[in-house]
Order: sequence, then structure tokens, then C-alpha cells
Amino acid sequence: MMSLRSLWLAACMVFSPLAFATDFDALDKYVQSELERAHMPGGALVVVDRTGIVHLQGFGVSGPSGARPGPDTMFQIGSNAKSLTALAIMQQVEAGKLQLDAPLQRYLPWFRVADASASAQITLRHLLNQTSGLPHSEGEQDFAATDDGDGVLERLVRQLADVKLASPPGQRWAYSNINFVVLGCVLEAVSGERYADYLQRHVFTPLGMGHSVASERFPPGAEVATGHRYWFGRPVAADGLPFPPVLAPAGYVYSSARDMGGYLRAHLGRSAVLGVAGLDELHRKGANTGQRYGYAMGWATDSELPAVLTHEGGTPGYTSAMGINVEQGWGYALLLNGSDIMTGGLVTDLGPQIAKFMSGQQPSPRPASRALAPAVAMLCALLAIQVMVALVMLHFRRWLGRVAFAAAGIAGVALAGGLLLVVPARQQISLSGILLFAPDAGWLLVANAVLALAGAAAAILSIRAGRA
Repeated sequence: MMSLRSLWLAACMVFSPLAFATDFDALDKYVQSELERAHMPGGALVVVDRTGIVHLQGFGVSGPSGARPGPDTMFQIGSNAKSLTALAIMQQVEAGKLQLDAPLQRYLPWFRVADASASAQITLRHLLNQTSGLPHSEGEQDFAATDDGDGVLERLVRQLADVKLASPPGQRWAYSNINFVVLGCVLEAVSGERYADYLQRHVFTPLGMGHSVASERFPPGAEVATGHRYWFGRPVAADGLPFPPVLAPAGYVYSSARDMGGYLRAHLGRSAVLGVAGLDELHRKGANTGQRYGYAMGWATDSELPAVLTHEGGTPGYTSAMGINVEQGWGYALLLNGSDIMTGGLVTDLGPQIAKFMSGQQPSPRPASRALAPAVAMLCALLAIQVMVALVMLHFRRWLGRVAFAAAGIAGVALAGGLLLVVPARQQISLSGILLFAPDAGWLLVANAVLALAGAAAAILSIRAGRA
């Protein structure tokens, strides 16, 4: 016999406006087709309206068992966690413990960057809107950090004392994970709770998100999707990747499709965790990014879909996309167990197309597969060139002469060393970060350097032996 709750959920499905207006079979076929084209191992999709969850669907496989992801399968949600941090900050604003336009130093008196004057000007609103001036690169350095001790957020934020801002506070938008790490530190300071514990008590539990954690302390019996990274266009399971607690406020949170449905519904105005005024503040565009997207507090606004708020997220093994339309009262989240964010970015393409579908427009197929990124293709070509040059040098070493032989060796070292510096700098991420997110590109960089050094060493030895 069905319980009252089951009857209520069934009624919600029947009388939901989306149940009549949306062809979920067509949506599922579209998503399935795009995941297959991108060789994405698996994922889970949830669609909600104000009445509750109206659609749940799993795709592909969650891991080695071959099982399809279910409603409670847990995925890392990447930068979609930023909206959780923003919501938690707004809870403290609602409680009167924080003010958005107050100086950050009111809550973290010890906070400093290299410029003392700028240190005193940064506000919580600047951090939430990504206009603090803190550089993007500062948020890309700790993907391999595993310190889980008390005060880990504060220790990282204190290290900003020598950092030079990329722009004066409030003047320019620049996406940086470090903004939300600082916000997590503020949250711990005013609440007296660790970030993961705060979310559990004040967000996850009240919203019934039983399969969401900001740590790797999973609930008993939880199914966690296996993350995958792309190697030359093909996903490879990536067990044992580091989980950096220090980046939890910016992106290291696990959740499930069902839980994300409850979370999105809270943003549609039926919230047990935040008032309507607080939600409106979170959703208000706060920064001009200079692109078609504006930035709210953990959400992005799109000039092509002005009523829709979206965001994407990615960690080395997972990607995700979510969106809401508060006016029409619907939302969606797509959780994936593969990370191609640096080699094509499936969710960057697919998220807006799902939003278009939900808005009654026809979604467009994703561009031709971009799984083999130009950077990877370039590195493959350079590695091949290095090998050919080395073979030519060795074969014709007797005729090259010492100067030409040495010059060729030095040029190889300079090229490989330059790539080790230039590629991470252009991507604004450390080499260790590249090795985590795009291992094919990272190891090609390393192989280039090793081969060049070996060639240079051979040149030196050959010259010394008088054979050049």
C-alpha cells in the first residue's frame, strides 16, 4: 500500500507543469547522444520544479561494476559547490553575523595581501562576485593538498600575505577559487564550525541531502561514482585522486542527482535554509565579466537566456552543470563521472543546451568532438620533432661539428624548458594541476623535457669524447 508521502510525490509528478510541457524522453535521448559522442563514462540528470523532482535519469556506467548511476550515486560537483558556500555566507548575513559590504578584515582581522591598503578594501561582496582582485592563479595551486587538520583554510588564507592583486578590489572580475576559500575561512570564523560540518548541519540535513558531503566521509553504504580522466580522447578510471579539503568551499563537495534536485528546489523559493530576500541577493547579477556571461554569487547569468542562472564545475575526475529559472520555477543538474574540462569541456557546451531545452528551445548538437585538445596535439607533434631531431643529430654527428651539435642540444633544452614554463602559465595552473586534470598533456610536457635533457647530455658527452 502506498504511503501518504508516495501519493504526494506521485501527485506532484502528475500535476507538475513540467510533466505536461517537457518531453523528457527527448531530453534523455539528447543527453545520451552527447555523452556517447564525448566518450563520457556515465552521469545522472535531475529536473525539478517548485513541486519537487519531476525527472531523474542515469546514463552509462558509474564505475567498474557496470551499473548505471542511480538517484543517490555520489559525484564530485566541482565549482557548483561555490553556490553552497555563497548560500552558507548568506545564512550568516540573514542571522546578522555578517554584512556583505563590510571589510573582510572585520571578520578576519589578520587578513593581508601584499598591498596593505587593498587588504582593507576587500569585502565579502567582492569575494562572492569574484571582483576582489585576487588572481586566478592563486586558486589553482592546491589540487594535490591533502591536509585535513583543523585550521587548514586559515593556513592557506594566511599565505596570501605576499600576493599581489591582479586589479584593485571591485574594479575587475576574475574567476578564482581562492575567493571562495577565503569565504569558507570567514564561515568557519563566525560559526565556530569546520566548513564540512557547517554544511552538514545547516544545509544538507535541513534539505534532506543525505548523500552530500564536503569531505570523503561518506554515509554508510553510499555508492560513489568512479572518476575518469581523459588520455588522448579516451576516459580512464582514476581511483585514488587526491581530495584537497582546503578547496572544499570552492569545488570539492560530493552530491547526488536526487540531492541536487532538493538543493535546486530550495533556490526556487521553497527554502528551509534561507529567506526569499537572501535568495534574491544570491541570484542578482553582481559582476560584468566582459563576456556574454555575468556573474552572480556562485551563479552565472547568460545574455542569451536572461532568466536562467547556470554554473559548471569540474575536478580531475568529475564534471557537472546546473541551472535554474526562478521565474518559470524549474531547475536541472547534470552530474558526470569524467573530467574533460581542460580538453573540450562537455558541460560547458551541454549545460546551456539543456537550459535552452528547458526554456522551450531546440538544443543544438555539440561541435565535433574536441576530446583531443589542440594543446595535446601540439605537444605530440613537438615530442615527435624532438625525437626526429635527436635521431638526425646522432646519425650525422660526425658532420655537424661541435658548435652545431651543441647548439641543437641547447635549443632542445630551451624548447622543452620553455614549454614547462609557458604552458602552465598560459593555462594559469601549476604543472601538478595539469598532470591531475589533463595527464596526457602533462606527461607529454615532462617527456619533452626528459628527452631534451637526455639529448643535451648526449651532446655534451659526445663533444667531450671528441666524436662530434
